[in-house]
Amino acid sequence: MRDYLIPNFQPILDTHGTVHAYEAFMRLKGDDSGTAGFIPRWERSRLISTADNSMIDQVGALSCQSAYRGSLRFNLNISTVSIDSDSRSLAAKLGEVRPLTRGLTVELPHLAVQHNYQRLLEFTHLCKFHQIDIALEGAELGMAFTSRRFLETLHPNFIKIDSRYLMELRGTPQYAEMLKAIDMARTLGIHAIVKNIDSADGHKAATLSGARYFQGRFFASESATVPPPDQTHRLTIRPRGIHLAGNGRLARVIGPVRRLFGAHGEEAA
Repeated sequence: MRDYLIPNFQPILDTHGTVHAYEAFMRLKGDDSGTAGFIPRWERSRLISTADNSMIDQVGALSCQSAYRGSLRFNLNISTVSIDSDSRSLAAKLGEVRPLTRGLTVELPHLAVQHNYQRLLEFTHLCKFHQIDIALEGAELGMAFTSRRFLETLHPNFIKIDSRYLMELRGTPQYAEMLKAIDMARTLGIHAIVKNIDSADGHKAATLSGARYFQGRFFASESATVPPPDQTHRLTIRPRGIHLAGNGRLARVIGPVRRLFGAHGEEAA
């Protein structure tokens, strides 16, 4: 089955447009459906554990190469199925990969909290022992992440919020609650990542929310390869997103927020 799994990497950018990390995840060969479609199918068939472990192996093998060793950060999705099967062995395996990278973050689905909170807490402690960061799906938690006690107990390093969910909430009381939660999380050293940004409007909403990191096809689609760090790239805006150009230093994707949206949050011409 691993022969049919294709690794994919998508950059996560900071507020200056530089690549902070690459999210690494698997797809089935020929399956272009979104994660909302194939992840539930994989969980039901238990294929998800194979995909999780295969992606860890892929990142480990990539990071062993001299061109990549110690120079890239990776975000890895880990399912509740994999955590339930053997959280200690899984954390140990991730711990072996961590020293090969510049940084490693485990992304946990919101169902991990609803499914088995105690097991999740144990797994996050094991990850932190290996100096592995934790990212948790935020908005889909039913606003549970607005609780300071919840954040202080679990203390993820990042909260991931879907840009489509963020845009749907605009103008509602829940939107104000979310902005307060993002600010509160920041005081605890927890930063927001907005994912699935596929338009300038989505990026504007993400920026105004106070998020620190951004991800989506508006910037760059997922790719089966990661550019070697010694091959410097410049990210430039194209009508459908960002194009990787092979000259110049790794530059800012869209520059400071002021330049893109203007001084008062209005989109610049």
